[in-house]
Amino acid sequence: MSEELNEVELPGLPRSSKGVFQWLTWGVGALALAGAAARLDDDFEGGKIKEEVYRGLRAKKKSQLVTLIENQRE
Repeated sequence: MSEELNEVELPGLPRSSKGVFQWLTWGVGALALAGAAARLDDDFEGGKIKEEVYRGLRAKKKSQLVTLIENQRE
């Protein structure tokens, strides 16, 4: 293999193993929250949960996701 292949840099990604772990943890958390919101959408559209419950739970998931994103930027 060429030496050049071992020196690929991806802008915006952390360089240390600690940074990579934090970045991956953030990504998994963000995907989990987005998935939970999508399941809520499906359950509401399928008539499984009432609108009031849906709106409250979805607002909570959205707030958690926003907080996660804001904390990642710091």
